[in-house]
Amino acid sequence: MRLPAFSESAASGDDTFALDYDAKTVRPSRTELGLRWDRHLDTANGSHQLTASAIWAHNLDTDRTATAGFSSLPGSSFDVAGAAASQDAMLLSVSREFAHQTGWVTSANLTGALGDNSTNLSAGFKFNLKF
Repeated sequence: MRLPAFSESAASGDDTFALDYDAKTVRPSRTELGLRWDRHLDTANGSHQLTASAIWAHNLDTDRTATAGFSSLPGSSFDVAGAAASQDAMLLSVSREFAHQTGWVTSANLTGALGDNSTNLSAGFKFNLKF
């Protein structure tokens, strides 16, 4: 991922506090290792698909800094730090889908990414009609 160099400017007034940002290239890479479980069950009313996974993710580059400086003050560079990415995280997911013999399909899923600096959770529900 490449962040190009850019400079701020004032829409009106002087540019005393305008910032210049240096270019930066980041190569985010991550390794993942985990388990996935799937189970398909047929019943008299339709079929069930159950899925679960647990994955350990390791981020190799968690640097979230950019170098900035005031345009009107040469040599005033400083680093700006963004939100730190978790180096290690656990990725979890569980889902269930039921396909009724009449064509209705319902599904639900829950996913989460749990790290030392952040937690992300999401849930989803779907209702479909296949014909």
